[in-house]
This record gives sequence, structure tokens and C-alpha cells, in this order.
Amino acid sequence: MSGVQPRPRGVHADQAFGLLAGVFVLAFSVAVLLLADDQQRVIDTNSRLQERTVPEIIRYQRLARNLEQLRQEGERIFAVSSPAARQQSMFVVTLIASHPSVLEHSGAAAMARETEYFLGQVVRQWADGRPRSAAQYEQWQRLSGRLGLQIDDVSVEGVDLASGELNQALAAMKLARYKLLIVLVLVGFFLLAFIVLVRRHLIHPLQRIDHALSNLSAEQPEPTFNTSRMLEIQAVEEGIREHHALLIQNEEIRR
Repeated sequence: MSGVQPRPRGVHADQAFGLLAGVFVLAFSVAVLLLADDQQRVIDTNSRLQERTVPEIIRYQRLARNLEQLRQEGERIFAVSSPAARQQSMFVVTLIASHPSVLEHSGAAAMARETEYFLGQVVRQWADGRPRSAAQYEQWQRLSGRLGLQIDDVSVEGVDLASGELNQALAAMKLARYKLLIVLVLVGFFLLAFIVLVRRHLIHPLQRIDHALSNLSAEQPEPTFNTSRMLEIQAVEEGIREHHALLIQNEEIRR
């Protein structure tokens, strides 16, 4: 009869799988927190678009319209022949130059003041009876061209502002999608690891135990096992060996 083998060192099943579950919960929690942070970033960007960016875009659009109206009124001053019509256009020019949307933009404000000053001089000269000159209109054409460039710059600023905010939101959504894929891969990895560990440390040892019990008899040699790291499996294997030794002892007594 073989002696009782010393019990190998190992771990309890509840500790091993509890540790695995703890690592999974920790990693999954960190991933969820990162996803929540990205989601909050997207929400903040959308809120900023609604609360700040959209009003800013509207302000740029209004500024561009005012500058375009300023240029049209300047053209009208040179186009009409009635002093009353010129005074009316000049009044509109003064209103536009003092509009808050124009004054808030340094470049547009400077351009509007220069336009107002030039057109005011032209209207006063014509009111004093001075004849029109081609040089005045050429100077206005150059000023009108600069106004057009300023309008383009303002429009581009509004577009860039919207594009920047939208790009930030898009980047946050892409990052959240990548992290979600990582979380899915992480979940798949842990599920695979769990299945492998269960098969290796529980299912396969239990299959060997079942086979050993099916063939357990005094005529058969002592069952051998690839010792599992699980203490519970080791206890069952040790019990089978002790039972086999007891069968041999009983068989010898009967003889």
C-alpha cells in the first residue's frame, strides 16, 4: 500500500476566481470611467456649441451682413444724384459704423470708421457744390475692395470657429469609439481567460477524477493525477488515493 502523499500547495477556487473577477471588475470600471469622461467631453462640446459657438457664429454672420450693407450704401452714395438720398445713405452708414456687432470686432470697427470718414467727406464736398471726380470713385473702389476682404475674413472666422468646435466633438466621439472597442476586446479577453482557467483547473481535473472513480478497484494501480492548483480538487484526488489504499487493504484482509 502506498503511503499518503503530501498535499501540494495551491489556492482555493473561490480565491482564484475571486481574484480574477476582481481584476476584471477593476479593469472594466476603469474603462467605463474613461468612456464616461469621453461622453462628458462630447456633451460639454455640444453644450458649448449651443451656448457659445452658435451665438458667435450668428454674430459673425450679422457682422458680415452689416459690412456688406455698409459697402452697398457707399455704392449708393456714388450712384444717386439726390442730396436727400445721399444723406439717407450716409445716415445708414453712420448707424452701421456704430452698431455693437461692428464695434466688438477691432478690424471691422477700424474699417467702418475709415469708410464712414471717407464717405462723410465726399458727401460734405458734394453738398458744398464741389464737382464729382474720378479720383474719389477710384479711392472708393479701393476702399470697397478692402471692405470685401474684411467681409471674407469675418466669414472665414465664423466658419473656423464652427469647424474647430465640431472637430473637437468629432475627435471626442472617435476616441470614445476606440475606447469602446478596447473595452469589448477586454471583455472578450477576460471571458476567454475565464473559460481557459475553468477548463484547465476545474473541468479537466473533474474529468480525470470521474475516469479514476469509474476504474477504481483493488486490482488497478493507484490512480495518478496531474495535480491541480485548486486545493478543493487536490482534496478530492487525495481522497481517491486514500480510498484506493483502503480497497487494497480490505482485499488483503479478505485473502
